[in-house]
Amino acid sequence: MTKPFVFFSDRLSRVEIYKDFIKDFEFQNNISSFEIYVFGIVNQYQRIQKVVKQNFRLKKVSSTLRNNNSQVKLDIYYFFLTWDKLNKIFEIMKSHINNLIKEGKITTDFTTDYRQIRKRIEHLFREYDSSVRNEYEHPSLKYDQQGNVRLFGNTFFDGKDISVHVGSDVYGTIKKTHIEQLELLRIELIDLFIKHFTNKRTTKELIQLRKDYIKNIDKNIKFYVKNKDNQKLSNELLSNLIMTDLYFSSEGISLPKKVHDKIHNIFNL
Repeated sequence: MTKPFVFFSDRLSRVEIYKDFIKDFEFQNNISSFEIYVFGIVNQYQRIQKVVKQNFRLKKVSSTLRNNNSQVKLDIYYFFLTWDKLNKIFEIMKSHINNLIKEGKITTDFTTDYRQIRKRIEHLFREYDSSVRNEYEHPSLKYDQQGNVRLFGNTFFDGKDISVHVGSDVYGTIKKTHIEQLELLRIELIDLFIKHFTNKRTTKELIQLRKDYIKNIDKNIKFYVKNKDNQKLSNELLSNLIMTDLYFSSEGISLPKKVHDKIHNIFNL
């Protein structure tokens, strides 16, 4: 089961970066678009992984199979094109941030943090060779000769990463670690602005707080029931459970339904 994708850029929807309505709208649209294409990459990766794992009956050694599944081929195609699109959107975002730096609207600490994140994002983009995109956009439809074997459109899977023959001697690689890095960098980029332009908790802190809340929900409900006769304490406990739930919802990261149900069932205990 894949985990749901949460759009954290919504947390910046009312934040004034430029203090200019038009510029702030353009910036928010930019960072929202960046996150949408991150979602596109993650979603394509999950679809590809699901079907490839079904097609490959993994043993202790790497497997290879001619993948004739048209949907998977299209998903892989869109996966690489989406990386290219994300790179272009990030270039626009860099232009926005460079303007902020030139206009003196940000602190030195912001600039230092931004440059560290930018360096890591650019390093990740360099992992995706433009030759893969070019082969997809302008297909040679040529096979690759490796010894006595001719490869054309073959997919390789080692249980974690996927390699696909695109055309001629060009191969594209889909790595699990790249997806994990991208998701972390997406959060860090959003938190860069939350940290320097708001008084909110960072998304990273909020995610951990949510995990702790879910982990401790049964223990806290049990403690509430145990102290139900103590009206002051029980009211405080119940208020904290409900208000924290509302807080998560207001920040766009609602709790799972099963946790909501446990909170609502408190009134029946």
